[in-house]
Amino acid sequence: MHKNSAKALIGWKPVNERIITARFQTKHAKVTVVQVYAPTETSPVEEKDAFYEQLQTTLDDVPSYDVKLLL
Repeated sequence: MHKNSAKALIGWKPVNERIITARFQTKHAKVTVVQVYAPTETSPVEEKDAFYEQLQTTLDDVPSYDVKLLL
């Protein structure tokens, strides 16, 4: 991570093996980055449903005033 990015990092949280969040303080606002590795189309429906439920819960937990980036 670049030195400036490390200074701006407020915190990070590994949600599970497919989702991680990182929160940054920028000059104008707080930014939460949610990095995901989604299941493929050929994955079982239950696995995909569980993933998207967890992703929605994770996004709901991000403060509403943060800029959200979903990658």
